[in-house]
Amino acid sequence: GVLRQAVGAGELEEKLEKYKTYSSLFLDDLGVERLTEFALEQLTAIIDYRYRNEKQTVVSTNLVEAELRERLGDRIVSRLYDKDISQVVVIQASDFRRNP
Repeated sequence: GVLRQAVGAGELEEKLEKYKTYSSLFLDDLGVERLTEFALEQLTAIIDYRYRNEKQTVVSTNLVEAELRERLGDRIVSRLYDKDISQVVVIQASDFRRNP
């Protein structure tokens, strides 16, 4: 993925800084892929920075909160679900991939 390429090119810190400081960041299908320990550490750093600095982060996922906690851990999920600064929107719709 992107992080692996950045490590190989010696650009990891630069990439992480961009993900941390973009005015808006969209994370699509969060939790779908199993993350390595390294990738989970980097995601935690990004989410934590954005949380502490109140940066807009939009997340889409097909997983419920408990499944996200199992895959990503309490630290990330508690920041994503913080009722003081987060808004969770549940979309009840059929899967367009199964029902074209």
